Amino acid sequence: MRVASVCSGIGGCEITARRLGWRCVFVSEIQPFAGAVLERHYPHVPNVGDMLNIRGEDYDGKIDIIAGGTPCPSFSNAGKRKGLDDPRGKLTPAFAKLARDTRAPWLVWENVPGVLWCDRGKAFARILRMFTGRGLHVPPEGWKSAGIVTGAGGRYSVAWRVLDSQYTRVAGYERALPQLRRRLWLVGHRGDWAAPAEILIGPQAVPPVPRPVRLPEDTDSAPDAGSSRNPVSIAGNVISRDPANEFVRRQKGWRTGASFCLPAKQPCCICDGAGVRYMTPVEYERLMGFPDGYTDVPFRGRPASGHARRHALGNSWPLNCAQFVLGRIDRYVKGVL
Repeated sequence: MRVASVCSGIGGCEITARRLGWRCVFVSEIQPFAGAVLERHYPHVPNVGDMLNIRGEDYDGKIDIIAGGTPCPSFSNAGKRKGLDDPRGKLTPAFAKLARDTRAPWLVWENVPGVLWCDRGKAFARILRMFTGRGLHVPPEGWKSAGIVTGAGGRYSVAWRVLDSQYTRVAGYERALPQLRRRLWLVGHRGDWAAPAEILIGPQAVPPVPRPVRLPEDTDSAPDAGSSRNPVSIAGNVISRDPANEFVRRQKGWRTGASFCLPAKQPCCICDGAGVRYMTPVEYERLMGFPDGYTDVPFRGRPASGHARRHALGNSWPLNCAQFVLGRIDRYVKGVL
């Protein structure tokens, strides 16, 4: 399988693709630190830079899957949910056009669940139209957390589903990841709707969902980087008294057993018995499923700062969810799903 990604970040798609034995055609990333991480781990994969400058026709027939997690602030509280009217939100139509122009058989798109109700659901209706070519209206009860739309006129048939990293167990992540991170994943296929439906929401597509209780031997995935304790996680926007996240306010801003969603800004803290402190970059890496030190790369002639590493990790994909989605595509294509 040949995969290309846009808004590539630090390579959540690429590290998963490499584990599956896929070949990366290109990455597309403009943030300097994220680009440095990509260069360190994927030196032979070209970074084509700004996705708006990519000519899809140049890759016609050269890509099997195009993937991207276009910027989420335009659909989240952090960006005041301006949706597709936000300059960052306009990268989503660009991604849909690039997929059409490359004629890639498959696409994978990831974003925050807020896209489902942004602009009272109209934003997601427009996004589905970009992928499928169908004019859609918002359902009377709004968009659900999973669904299917059949493509029209040679466009993509799509399925979407909201996955939470704390419940998604796959090979290599048998205990999931102890982070509350709900994200909408959309799979598109140039063909019948049955393919993306089977991959994301078919009868065999449901990962085990019991709450991931932390055990003393869970040192490989504990929120505090190897301790056998079960610390208290404190949400970053509670620490900074940011009132934007209503969900965190309802949850009182703290929890045990799994961390709050790791943000790009306002880093989370934990209380681990020695006091309250920021989570370390290694803890961020473990909570996202990356190997220890993955983001510890030289940057502008010096070691990368903790802020740069946390920011990049907070913008990435949780690797267990990426492996669930891309792995099921791989198995479907091989006929072993």
